[in-house]
Amino acid sequence: MTSDEDAHDGATILVEPAHRRAVITWAPGVPVFNPWMATMERLLSHPEFKPEFAVVSDWRAATGSPDQAFVDSFLVFCQSIRRARLNQNHRSHGVASATLGVFEVTNLMPKVSPI
Repeated sequence: MTSDEDAHDGATILVEPAHRRAVITWAPGVPVFNPWMATMERLLSHPEFKPEFAVVSDWRAATGSPDQAFVDSFLVFCQSIRRARLNQNHRSHGVASATLGVFEVTNLMPKVSPI
């Protein structure tokens, strides 16, 4: 079974439990942090998504790269994930794994190593 949803951020999320993955297809445009974060929150709250699933992030429709504000916000987000992981919170571990994997797949930013 698969499921998808489309919200105001323009991204489509397809969760494929049988394949243990989720695919995010981004709307055309330049990546902006707040819609990206809203999409990640939608993914993480999706009832069929599990923290150990792979996440494929399809940015082929992007018309530019993330700007410095996106990068700065992403780094703050990663720091908060690191703090949460230090507390051994299982849910945060899934967030960090999914989030960092997204950026390794997209090649929009330098590869981010797991924290």
